[in-house]
Amino acid sequence: MANRELTEVEKRFAKEWFDKSEIKYDVNFDDVDSLNIKFFRELIKETAYHEAGHFIARVFTGLELSHVKLISIIPDKENLGRMRGERAFAETCLNQMPPSVQRVQGIQLLLEIYAGYGSVMLNKSEYKSLVEYLWEEEEEAMDDDNEGFDINRAQEICEIMSRPYMPKERIHRLAQMWTMEMLRIPEVWNAVETVAEILISKGEITRENDEISNLIMTLNVTNIYRLAKWRRRIFGTR
Repeated sequence: MANRELTEVEKRFAKEWFDKSEIKYDVNFDDVDSLNIKFFRELIKETAYHEAGHFIARVFTGLELSHVKLISIIPDKENLGRMRGERAFAETCLNQMPPSVQRVQGIQLLLEIYAGYGSVMLNKSEYKSLVEYLWEEEEEAMDDDNEGFDINRAQEICEIMSRPYMPKERIHRLAQMWTMEMLRIPEVWNAVETVAEILISKGEITRENDEISNLIMTLNVTNIYRLAKWRRRIFGTR
């Protein structure tokens, strides 16, 4: 039988979820019978895997990893969960970079973006491929006004990276395929599950008291620099 007592993280998540809703509900967050516990726990788990996927992909690529200052599954006005950083030069300046740099950093950014969806997909095990899973997500994204929405970000990055010999649709598919290959590396997936469990338990992981730095050291995830296949794939070097 499922635990009927809400954790503090579950109470915080539910309260913020109701607060961000356009419909105002009168809810007692200490009264579990007034909440759909199964719904919220599934939503929390999905959010945790999504954000853990983003974070571990950044650990794997190393792109602006030291800039990360928050991973959270506590909703705000715009998002259920988020990974926040500072000085996001790679993404904001991508269109001003030389083509060779655009390709390298663009692929790393796409791996991070798609890893959120890929982690949820692998945890659900309901879909055969990320392309299939994203089909419905893309439909929703097209109606979303939030320019920071993950799929819209990926669309913009692929547009910047596209060339006559490499259309954006092919970049999308290649990045999605590589993302799933990355997530299926055993130590990468173990790290995703570990971070997701921490987020479910704590709600947030912050830079305070070197929490993020210590977590990275504890996870000891492999990265693109250690794997010859990935070095060739990303940088074109052996």
